Amino acid sequence: MKTAEVKNYHGVPTLFIDGKASDAVMHWNRFSKSEDVENFKNAGIDFFSFMGRLSIRENGAETDYHDGLAAFPEMSDDYIDKTMSMFVSINPKIKVLPRLRVTVPDWWVKKYPESLIKSFSLKRGCFEYGPHVSLNYPEWKKTLAEALIHMVEYFEKNWGDYVFGYHTGVHDCAEHAYRWGYYISDFSSTQLGDFRTWLRMKYVTEDALQAAWHDGTIRFETAEFPGVDAFFAENRLDSTMLFNPETEMCVVDFLDFSSYAMADAVVFQAHIVKSTLRQLGRKKLYGAFYGYKNVPANLLDHYALGHYDQERVLSCPDVDFLCAPISYDARNKGGCAAPQVVPGSIVKHGKLYYAEEDTRLHLAQNHTDCVSTNITDSRNILLRDFLDIWRSGGTLWWMDLFGEGWFRDVHLMKVLESLQRFAGKTLDQRTSNAQIAVFTSDRSALYMKCSPVSYSGNLVEQALNEICAIGASYDFYRIEDLPLLQKCGVLEQYKFCIMLDIIYLSEECRSLVKSCLECDNRTILWFYLPGAIRDGVWSAKAVADLIGIKLHMPPRLRNSMLTETWLDGVRLCYGHPRNIYPRLTGCDPEAETLGYYVQGVGADHDHDGNGAALVSKRFATWRSVWSASSNMPSCLMTRFAREAGVHLYSERGDQILTLPGLLGIYAKSDGPLDVCLPEPTRVRDCWTGELVAEHCERFQEKTHRGDCLLYRLEGDRRTQ
Repeated sequence: MKTAEVKNYHGVPTLFIDGKASDAVMHWNRFSKSEDVENFKNAGIDFFSFMGRLSIRENGAETDYHDGLAAFPEMSDDYIDKTMSMFVSINPKIKVLPRLRVTVPDWWVKKYPESLIKSFSLKRGCFEYGPHVSLNYPEWKKTLAEALIHMVEYFEKNWGDYVFGYHTGVHDCAEHAYRWGYYISDFSSTQLGDFRTWLRMKYVTEDALQAAWHDGTIRFETAEFPGVDAFFAENRLDSTMLFNPETEMCVVDFLDFSSYAMADAVVFQAHIVKSTLRQLGRKKLYGAFYGYKNVPANLLDHYALGHYDQERVLSCPDVDFLCAPISYDARNKGGCAAPQVVPGSIVKHGKLYYAEEDTRLHLAQNHTDCVSTNITDSRNILLRDFLDIWRSGGTLWWMDLFGEGWFRDVHLMKVLESLQRFAGKTLDQRTSNAQIAVFTSDRSALYMKCSPVSYSGNLVEQALNEICAIGASYDFYRIEDLPLLQKCGVLEQYKFCIMLDIIYLSEECRSLVKSCLECDNRTILWFYLPGAIRDGVWSAKAVADLIGIKLHMPPRLRNSMLTETWLDGVRLCYGHPRNIYPRLTGCDPEAETLGYYVQGVGADHDHDGNGAALVSKRFATWRSVWSASSNMPSCLMTRFAREAGVHLYSERGDQILTLPGLLGIYAKSDGPLDVCLPEPTRVRDCWTGELVAEHCERFQEKTHRGDCLLYRLEGDRRTQ
């Protein structure tokens, strides 16, 4: 191939190979075997990715790796030649994306022990060094750059006709996370020096720094990291879940800087790879794992993630694609498919969204986290996940995580072959027709504590699981991208907006919410404390000014964050069983109270709104609905979506996946499924071509939990 680039194709960033648009669906295998290459070639899938540790040798000698990393082969010249020769001999049309895992060899650890990152283990209650190098350790950056340049030059000189891009990554799992698990990172001396430089860049003057940190003695050259105790919520039932910008800005700055440094590491790798390609006269892709927002709610990865400076990576011209596994915790049969990143923002920034489908299906030998035991369930799960990725404007690779032969089954390969053909036929019809927009905020995460309760996960991961069951498709964006979305002109299509964790808003975005979203008869559903942090403090007034509902912040409460409501005549209770503070209660006489705190002692006086925790207020051109508690069940959001004018295809809790002319349904339960269409339409089974319904607005199917159905809608003007 001569060129590989990402260009706009019918409104969606798409991979172009030598000027031709491609679906780019791919296979990834940790230990590529000739059998896998042959099977995928026969299925019409010519894109392949394989992994190796970036070769970093001392004086050319082979080296050892610790922590089990020796299981990953070294991306040496010999290994490259051996693997690529095998690929090309089997499939001369193969297009390869080498994946580089940047790890630290043992010789480096012995030579530069002071270069290792310093993390605080929340499990052990002590500091640990390693296993990675601090991001900006000067000698390491020089060594990393030299190794990347050599690798790119070798691939291009010897196998450039078959390589369409490069995928690199540092630190845990090469996913640009300091440490997965229960850690706070990085407290190394190298990171401290960079932190002080970053503070000078942010605050400019020491007076501004001292005012922000409320410390008249602090200096740029002597500023220290916050102590580890500052990261924990007090061990009391009334402990706060947010860092207070009035008293804890040093912790917010630490998290902000940590993400800046990790984003800078992505940009650094991108620049090295793309500048090397430019010097060689080649046009290829560079991509990386970054932008995770929907991480498991019950883990504490927050403090060492480093993914909260997404703007820096999204705006980098050298980054062509961003990738991530799909969300993990609801992949099971009857669950749902959701992204781990924010696809809408990736796409609107002109980047290719590459999703990693690493679901362990029935052929996985390691049965931990397996989600299916037979080909039927595997097919339905693969179809569900593919449709969610595809309708989000992305593409994917199917991953054999351990090289065990997860796809060495003739029936399973037929499934992938059909999906590849479907992708090729629908490449030009992926423009979103969703009427629901969901907004998250990477910057707001800087203000959220994760111990002892990871409330941010409740506001995102568990919320998305419910949003998937509303009965209509949705688009997922960063609130920080409102200026871009306004410029793209996409906001008009949304009738219902859901604000998940919008704790902090810039003044520009706050103004755009008022002018571009709070209008057009739109309904906005807000959770918890939208816009609470403003002008360096948190306040009920900042929230009320944003959402248009008067609120009160009661004294610290000592009861659970649970809300009860009787909408539709059935009592529902939702929220969080622990106390969450700060919290608000509605006190607007012009608003309608739809729900109350279950345990409202301390928030049930007249001036506090009698414990109002779910409140609605209608304005001339829009409706505001605020819920104090997270984890709102889908049936309530379905009600609000219906009242907003969103077309609902099903109200049974099934996941709906739509594109122009296409309707996918992933069934939540057994029994009859009533499907409602926007207008009289001819409906065909997308796989068999069988006519399901003729010129109708409703039809019924009988489903089993975990069935994935896909229909082609013919004659529906709205879906064309």
